[in-house]
Amino acid sequence: MNGSTMDIGVELNIPHLAYVIEGSKSGDNGVKLTASATGYNNFKRVKINNVGFDFFNPGGAKALSLAMSGDVAMGKATEGYINISRLRLNTAPLPAMVPGRFRKQVADIPLKKPVDLNLGLNFYLGSDIVKAGVDMLAMIPDYGVNDLKLKASVVQDNKNKKVTLNDVYLGSKNMNLALNAGGMVELKKTPLSDSNLKVSLELNNPKMKSVWGPWNTSGMMKLSAFMKGDLATGKAHGSLEFKDFNLENSEQKLAVSGFNMNFPFEYKFKARTVDKSYISINQDMVIDSDQFADKPNFKISSVKAKHPARDIPFEFMKDFNAYMVFKDNVFSISNLKASVMDGSISSKSILFNLADFDLKNMEFSVNLDVLNVNIGRLDDATTKNISKNAELSLNANFSGRGLDINKELTPSGNINIFRIGEEFANRLMKGLSQEKGKSKLGKPVQFALDNSMLAQSFDFRLDKGLVYTKVKFKGKALSRIFNVENEEVVFDRIPIQEYLRKVSEEK
Repeated sequence: MNGSTMDIGVELNIPHLAYVIEGSKSGDNGVKLTASATGYNNFKRVKINNVGFDFFNPGGAKALSLAMSGDVAMGKATEGYINISRLRLNTAPLPAMVPGRFRKQVADIPLKKPVDLNLGLNFYLGSDIVKAGVDMLAMIPDYGVNDLKLKASVVQDNKNKKVTLNDVYLGSKNMNLALNAGGMVELKKTPLSDSNLKVSLELNNPKMKSVWGPWNTSGMMKLSAFMKGDLATGKAHGSLEFKDFNLENSEQKLAVSGFNMNFPFEYKFKARTVDKSYISINQDMVIDSDQFADKPNFKISSVKAKHPARDIPFEFMKDFNAYMVFKDNVFSISNLKASVMDGSISSKSILFNLADFDLKNMEFSVNLDVLNVNIGRLDDATTKNISKNAELSLNANFSGRGLDINKELTPSGNINIFRIGEEFANRLMKGLSQEKGKSKLGKPVQFALDNSMLAQSFDFRLDKGLVYTKVKFKGKALSRIFNVENEEVVFDRIPIQEYLRKVSEEK
């Protein structure tokens, strides 16, 4: 101690420690704490010379180890820095240290190798201005991360109610991953009165590389996003790009290959009036500039995942191509083509209009063709044992306004299924012909349908939330004895939601 200067030190050493939680006793633990600080000018400034903390297994290794220093000055403003030169977490000794009832949970922590962290923090806490900066380096060897870095600088202007983000960076050169952000947010009203923000995220690995656990990627993924204004009149825009991108997860037998996309988006926070309908106008009226020209910008070569009936990878889709855009709060897909389970799916237009963000005013429009998709492959991954009777073909063209599924769906249009497997056809028929487990057709007609007829096609007409259905049949061997007039049955109107519920409940 010298004048207004004072040195303070503390040391705590507990070589053996045990505790009990809910009747379960821990193993042997040890704790060691050392700290040294110097106070200047009656502690208006405090220099943290060192702080050391170790939590360990007396017969083994350290589970947690910390080394820290810093300097803090307190006057009209409080300012200083904290430097954590070592923060190490090692889960290896924990199972022998914790109470028995927690050992399994601790052993299941997916961090088998020590995790190291270095952290520097500087700050300035004034009445009008608050500043903070952080510089962190993390090493997580279990996930192949040895250079994950975070740098950020934030300034809060209390007088002008403004927060500025300077040079925010999170990334790893080893992983070829980089997240950058910056800009300004004004807080003169809740939640914000103005903004000018930018964010970019890029992952670029020329060769297949682990990014987290079993997840591996190659190729380039890049997101660029900008936001300006408040949440009432402002907008966000940017683009999402994938180039020669591939994704694999061997544990889930998932593989997405040849993913290429350049997806521009623009989101306006201002709610639009609902007097303009997008489902009744031509698609070219929605996409009205060269930037949003109707050219394919979304491609996937192949999508594989675990087969639902066998523990093998199965290709659900290949050769996917489409044009996709989000502009004026309208999400649209056009010129979609894909090969799916020996068949194909195509669409001239799929549109979703957010309108004024009220569910009852949101609009949707779907034009879809499905040709010879063999849904039997969901039961058997090979083609040699699958009958052509399992193929599904349909075309659909419907649109509507209102997406509050808890109230009522009111689409209008048509869905025509002109090729269908027997099992799926039976589910659709039961949804139409049965009410509380009993046939609505009468015993003679139901007997004929069950024993001598096969459903050949379904023609669904949708109108204001109701579905009107015509089912055409073809005869089995007994059809000469038991038949249905004109080999078709017409069903009166059924609420769409009720019919969907019945079909989903059928086994």
